[in-house]
Parts: sequence; C-alpha cells; structure tokens
Amino acid sequence: MLPHLVECAKSGRRTTYEEMGKAMGMESRVFSRPLVFIRDYICAKHNLPPLTVLVQKKGAHTASNSFDPVQYAALTSAEYNALEKEMVERVFQYPKWDMALTGLQEMFSIH
Repeated sequence: MLPHLVECAKSGRRTTYEEMGKAMGMESRVFSRPLVFIRDYICAKHNLPPLTVLVQKKGAHTASNSFDPVQYAALTSAEYNALEKEMVERVFQYPKWDMALTGLQEMFSIH
C-alpha cells in the first residue's frame, strides 16, 4: 500500500480504494487499519506529508477515515476541504518520496 501511495504522490494523482485493491491484489474493505497506520505511525511520526489524503472515498468523510481526524473535528466542512486541497498539493510537491520510501522499507522490512 505504501509504495502505491508513494507512486501516486510522485505522479501527481489521487487513488481510490478500488485502485489500491487491484494494485495490491487484495480486498479493499480491509484497508482502514493499514491506512491509519500509514497516517499515524509513518507520515505523522516521520514528519512526512499525509499520503492518506490521496485516497478518495466514495462516501462522506468521517473522523475515522480522515487524513487528519483532529482537524476534521475542529474545522467547518469548507475549512476542512480547503485543508485537504492544501495537503494534496503538499504531498504532490514533496521532493523526497523515493528516499522516504527506501528508508521506510528498510525500517519496517517492507519489500
């Protein structure tokens, strides 16, 4: 999942649960926990832009599926949407995704 999100970030595009499922050969309904792990224990802990903002959802946003649950609860819908747009651009503009992915793969033994 992490390599797929990094590839999306590098190519400047968003993704969906369905696309991730096809890319990984897995059922997309099991993605919530890995996405939370990426959000809270990879991006936040390693000061990386929030990769999970690239995942577009069919339904409404909730605090649990948000790229930033704290801000989701604190902001109005319009403010949150503006923040989401800003974070998408930050993810797209981050210049060190290859280096970050290599380091994270080594750290977490992901290959």
